Amino acid sequence: MLMSEKFVKYYRLMIIEVLGLIVLGAFVRAMDAGLACPDWPLCFGDVIPDFQVQVYLEFIHRALAGFIALVCVVLNFKIIRNNNISSAIKNICWFSWGVLAAQIIMGALTVTLQLNEYVVALHLTLAMVFLLSLLWIYFYISSIHKVKLSTKVLQAPKLAKIVFSSLFIQIVIGGLVASHYAGLVCTSFPLCQGRLVPTLKGIMGLQVIHRLWAYVVTVLVLCFVFYIKKHKKELAQVLKESHWLAILIVVQVIIGICNILFYLPPLLTITHSLFAALLLIVSWKITYSLSGPKN
Repeated sequence: MLMSEKFVKYYRLMIIEVLGLIVLGAFVRAMDAGLACPDWPLCFGDVIPDFQVQVYLEFIHRALAGFIALVCVVLNFKIIRNNNISSAIKNICWFSWGVLAAQIIMGALTVTLQLNEYVVALHLTLAMVFLLSLLWIYFYISSIHKVKLSTKVLQAPKLAKIVFSSLFIQIVIGGLVASHYAGLVCTSFPLCQGRLVPTLKGIMGLQVIHRLWAYVVTVLVLCFVFYIKKHKKELAQVLKESHWLAILIVVQVIIGICNILFYLPPLLTITHSLFAALLLIVSWKITYSLSGPKN
């Protein structure tokens, strides 16, 4: 192992905290608490504001983000200083810091620009990119073995990248839907205003595109899982992850439908965000594992 087991454990805990921060951000949005602290970086001019539920949701979100930023700087600095770590991984450490800096700026702009729709969506997108960069580093330092690809499964890496990209695009679209408060412009399923595609313009168009792309993503994921099962001997190393991918996508579709039918209850909304992140994580793990050398 390139880093000590204790260090790898700390890195894993940081990633879990980042995932928790993403879910907490979804909860802040669902509870309409994004501007509960109307200034930045202070909250009502105080380092620690007076207690009020919405205010503390936003305040805890900020405090956890600050803590994670400090931990990321310290842990990645240790990796960069390690002579046994490849330059490529060190570059990803630098990249993660760049994304972190951009994310801090977007966090500030989210408040100062009064929850501008595109800033909010970019804030979520950068959070996912930050998470993925940390996962890439974690996979490397925890010595996750890559699959040695036989000639029978040379298409596997390409398919994995397609699935991963489709999931990432769906999260970006979902962020736009959430930031534009377009979650309930269609209150029925599978039709919207009595039609499958009433329009592709405006906020209703965002919701329709989100649904249509969800169908594409679901088909891609399930076909990819079938491909792995078909070649389970050659791809045994990612078989377990493929099962999780199938379970997560099915549950995610159900949660998405329930969000509409039950008018976006906060618990379902944050669960939808959690499963989106988990899908991306599992897909990223498979993509990384399949990026090994050919036999």
